[in-house]
Amino acid sequence: MEARELELLQAIETMINIKLGALEQKFDGKFDAIDGRFENLESEVRKTNLIIENEIRPNIALIAEAQRALYDKIKYLPEEVNNLKETVSILKFTQVEMAKKINSK
Repeated sequence: MEARELELLQAIETMINIKLGALEQKFDGKFDAIDGRFENLESEVRKTNLIIENEIRPNIALIAEAQRALYDKIKYLPEEVNNLKETVSILKFTQVEMAKKINSK
């Protein structure tokens, strides 16, 4: 290889190294930015998990308990309503019979 060709190859190598160095710096900056965003995301996920554990789950448990208590109170309502209907029917019948007796006198 001639000296001129060697100089050209060295110049090309230098230019490539300069370009690669610039790209490397650019990618390092991008990776740093991505790392920062992931750290922020991890922090937000931790906060969200804490909120779920400390606030939302206990509230859901309280709501479930309240629902259960309400269910326990109202599960017998249809039976009670039927009993009241029967009682009202009896009272109506009694009233009609009493009215007939009063009117027949």
